[in-house]
Parts: sequence; C-alpha cells; structure tokens
Amino acid sequence: MLFLLFACNNVPSNVKDYSAVQELSSLQKELIEEGGDARKNPALSKKIVHLGLALLEDFPEHPKTPRLIFTSAEIARGLQQFQTAIHLWEKIIEHFPDSPYAEKSLFLKAFCYDADLNDKAQAEKNYKEYLALFAEGDSKEEVEILLQMLDTPESELIQMLQNARPDNR
Repeated sequence: MLFLLFACNNVPSNVKDYSAVQELSSLQKELIEEGGDARKNPALSKKIVHLGLALLEDFPEHPKTPRLIFTSAEIARGLQQFQTAIHLWEKIIEHFPDSPYAEKSLFLKAFCYDADLNDKAQAEKNYKEYLALFAEGDSKEEVEILLQMLDTPESELIQMLQNARPDNR
C-alpha cells in the first residue's frame, strides 16, 4: 500500500503539470461569463494577465497557449495596460506565426498604437507590416483605410463623418 502511494506521488519529470493552463482557461471563462469587461473585475483581470505573461515561458507547446495569451492581451488592453497587451501580442507573433492569432495580434498591436497610444509612427509601421505579412488577411481593408486615416487631420475626419450622416444628405 505504501508503495502505491509513493508511486502515485512521483510523477515522471517529463510529464508536465498543466494545472496553470487549466486555471487560466477557467479564469478567462469566468470573466467572459461576467460580461467580459476587464474593468468590472480588475482583480480577476489582473490575475489573468499575470498568468498570461507566464504561460509562454512555462507551456510554449500547449495547444491552448496562443488563444490564452491572446485573450490575456485583450484583457490587458481592457485594463488600459497597453504596453503589456502589446508585449503579449508580440509574443504570439514571434512564437506562433502560423497561428490564426498571429494575424489578429498584429492588427490589434497596430490599432493599439493608433487608437490607444496615439503613436502614429508605430501604428503606421505595424499596419504596413500587417499588409506585408497578411496581404489577403481578414483585416486587410480596415488596415488600408486606417493607414489612409493616419495622415488625415482630425478636423477633416470630423467633417467627413458629419458629411456621411444620413440626415446631412
């Protein structure tokens, strides 16, 4: 009997404990079930981001890693931790270039530089990189429009939006 207890407690070193992956997955699901707004539960959201940052180092081969890191990046952006979100998206692009999350990550990285950080130079660089890497990507048309809008003065954009309203025709 003692042998069985000892044998059950000694997991071979080549077998990984994926409990952290399961925990992150469960926490993300919990946040989504609460409505998905990171600002409404900042403690949970910060824990998710923290676990997402550690996930790549601990479990790079796990099939859920790209999705979990991507979701953690979205949550970081929701918490207005823009540099953390960008860092996570960069990790996806670097380590999982063939994942469907790589394309989405590059788009969101560029958009974050554009809309959240108002860093037009980085936004332009990343939008152009998106078009170079994903010439037929899902967000190609949006990226082309956003690139054109980068050089458009704000007053002109406001005028264009006002002219586009149905009640102004």
